[in-house]
Amino acid sequence: MSSVSTLPRPRVTSLSIVTPPKATHAILQEAAEVGVPAVWLQPVMHDDGVLEFARAGGRFATVVAVQDEKSGGEDGWCILVDYDRGLENVGKL
Repeated sequence: MSSVSTLPRPRVTSLSIVTPPKATHAILQEAAEVGVPAVWLQPVMHDDGVLEFARAGGRFATVVAVQDEKSGGEDGWCILVDYDRGLENVGKL
């Protein structure tokens, strides 16, 4: 895929983003414009500015991102690997 805007059905698509923060911000802008409802930000692929943008103004129904001292490693969780553990931690499993 060359661009988020080329997704055939963006409103029923979730994105797992694995890019440096500067690129992640641009991808999030495009995803919000086409109506992507959910984004998963992989560890160290976001910074405070990216998180603030993703979580502000109801751009996305769901934003999954972990980056703190409790995240299971210096780079945080990989949501694709630690999915069950993540759901358990938020009481959904």
